[in-house]
Amino acid sequence: MTDDPMKETTAGIPYREIDPAAKYLVTTVIPDPDPQYREYICTSDDLPTVIQGVRSDSQGETIVNIEEVEPDV
Repeated sequence: MTDDPMKETTAGIPYREIDPAAKYLVTTVIPDPDPQYREYICTSDDLPTVIQGVRSDSQGETIVNIEEVEPDV
């Protein structure tokens, strides 16, 4: 279990408990009222799901960066 809330999936489950091979870091921002940045770690298979989840967010969350990271294997 991780104490870092930024490293959770959109379901709130720490990403490394789901898949240690996670390789993409998706950074998003919710612009209103003060910018709030979030980070999601996911595998290439889950990347489309994360992108779709962010696009359908009711708070106006938008993706600002997607980068490839080294998996924890």
